[in-house]
Amino acid sequence: MISIIIPVFNREKYIEYTLRSVLDQNYDYWECIVVDDGSTDNSIKIIESFCKEDSRFQLVHRKQLPKGAPTCRNIGLDMANGKYVIFLDSDDLLASDCLPTRIKLMDCSKEMDFGVFRGMLFAQHMGDKNVLISSFESKDIDPILSFINLDIPWITLNPIYRIESLRINHIKWDEDLKGYQDIDFHMNCISKNLKFKIFDKSLPDCFWRVENEDKMGLSLTKLNFFESNNKFIVNLITYLKELKRFGRREKISLIKFCRPYFDNMILLKENKETFKIVDFMGENQLLTKPFCLWLKLNTIIQIYSNYSILKKLSYRLTHKLVWGKTRTNYRKKFFCTTEFEPII
Repeated sequence: MISIIIPVFNREKYIEYTLRSVLDQNYDYWECIVVDDGSTDNSIKIIESFCKEDSRFQLVHRKQLPKGAPTCRNIGLDMANGKYVIFLDSDDLLASDCLPTRIKLMDCSKEMDFGVFRGMLFAQHMGDKNVLISSFESKDIDPILSFINLDIPWITLNPIYRIESLRINHIKWDEDLKGYQDIDFHMNCISKNLKFKIFDKSLPDCFWRVENEDKMGLSLTKLNFFESNNKFIVNLITYLKELKRFGRREKISLIKFCRPYFDNMILLKENKETFKIVDFMGENQLLTKPFCLWLKLNTIIQIYSNYSILKKLSYRLTHKLVWGKTRTNYRKKFFCTTEFEPII
């Protein structure tokens, strides 16, 4: 049997289509656990109608904190009875042969902990956008670097997991994260050395709706997500160390990924939290000690100084020497890795 876990929050417009795509599967041995995150629209009524129509649907109400999709997915994962599990968003769709195809291929690849399958974007109905997700055109793809560079090789609905592999390795969704949750989960799976296979020759069997902008990745510069983004960066470094993949290329990618912290310290105005992540990156040899001190000083100047000229000089020095074209001669002073392309 396979378990399908779907978190839901106010999705009355789409949840019916998602559940219908599950019900229309050419495979009978499934359970669908729908975890409501406190919906106030008609989502619950729609889900209840499916539960009445087919007992394989289960509606669960989140009763624990924190609120959010990761918590809901963990609740579903704890309840799951299947051999395999797929995570869906509440507006995703599955092709009718998705489950039988994935299960057959996983049964033939018993050494694999999870498999990754191709999908497509859509707006209103399956096939209305001819854009692949997880197309894996390059055989030399490095998933680790791709995730850090936000060149996402696969998203939430592409993989199918053996539940036993997740449970044995204590892999769950990080409930403290407000963004980048799927990247974190995928990186966690890879860091625990789960064996996986990319089925790059398979036909697209899942569809990810792009109409909703709120599903897109969250910027590191959003104030409301500052602590969450700090946690995500800490997680990334931890995963890379577990993989023993904390070399020059990985550090380069991380520094580029974290650039918004340095470019937007004035807007963030969260100097204590900024100092924590700067110290952490210094301790992990991403930044040199002199640059860590300079970043802290620059932050204090930008937030507390009443002299506009001093603010401008401080900002321009940081921006031009560190991120601009003229920073080449300063790499050894600021970064613990010295070879990467200039960022304009």
